Amino acid sequence: MKSFKQWEETIDEKFTHKPPFRDAPLTGFRAQFKIKQEAMHADNVSAPVIKDVKAALKIVEKHFKKLGMRFKEEEVLVGPMDVAKGERLKVGGGNLDFALDIYPGFSGKNPQLPRGVEPKEIDFSDMVNELGKLKSFANFPRTDWEANYG
Repeated sequence: MKSFKQWEETIDEKFTHKPPFRDAPLTGFRAQFKIKQEAMHADNVSAPVIKDVKAALKIVEKHFKKLGMRFKEEEVLVGPMDVAKGERLKVGGGNLDFALDIYPGFSGKNPQLPRGVEPKEIDFSDMVNELGKLKSFANFPRTDWEANYG
């Protein structure tokens, strides 16, 4: 069995998070936690990924608080249900790999905006920059950036 340090060293794919437009607000996004590009790869639910998911949830909670938003883990996290249950993570929906799915103001299991705040007034850029420091934070394709910037 690999040690935690050995798992960290196996992260061999680098993902970047650069928006197409400088200073454009990020009003919502979806980003996965992966070590391997392949979906459902065993390494994508390994100890370093779980560690990053838990760290990411703390980062999201901190930024939500700054923005005056209420944080509920199940409104921002999706992932493999069986692994989530074993790790005591509350996922709002099933997914092949763990991911943050944050689109405030939309119906369903999405974070609620503070009263009187429009989605275009929210900017998650600072949060995404902080999340980008996590080793397994795998950012979404450029097309998603274009769709998420408003």
